Amino acid sequence: IDVACWDILGQAAGMPVYKLLGGAAQADVRLYRAISQEAPEEMARKIAGYRAEGYTKFQLKVGGNADDDIERIHACAGLMQPGDILVADANTGWTMHEAARVVQAVRDIDVYIEQPCPTYRECLVTRRRTALPFVLDEVIGDVDTLMQGIADGAMDVINLKISKVGG
Repeated sequence: IDVACWDILGQAAGMPVYKLLGGAAQADVRLYRAISQEAPEEMARKIAGYRAEGYTKFQLKVGGNADDDIERIHACAGLMQPGDILVADANTGWTMHEAARVVQAVRDIDVYIEQPCPTYRECLVTRRRTALPFVLDEVIGDVDTLMQGIADGAMDVINLKISKVGG
């Protein structure tokens, strides 16, 4: 209903909703392709195909067996070109021990680590073990946790889901 109301207001005002909300922050947005968890070679093959379509941001779905995930990240990182962005999204699938093993094993790769563990505390402990850029998602469910995450330096990026935060 919220989105429908904004749309009605935009139509009545004769302007797009993004202008009602303050305007565009940038001219364009680079989209990313999510790559489902498969064998490392298959995930790498998909990156090559998506790059041919013009994509330069890739989100690997990991969070299964940590050793397999390390192989997945290495296989896909080998295909990255300057300016590409690679994100390894565990979707809360690793224990702290597994997350620690993964971030250690990929420490020399330019990869973002997204939501490695189920809880904020576990993610924070993992974050403190790595210099890799860190994304939080599922554990940021309210403003208080967001503010705590900023104060703790728990993430470099937050992945906000509009449906989760009231939009």
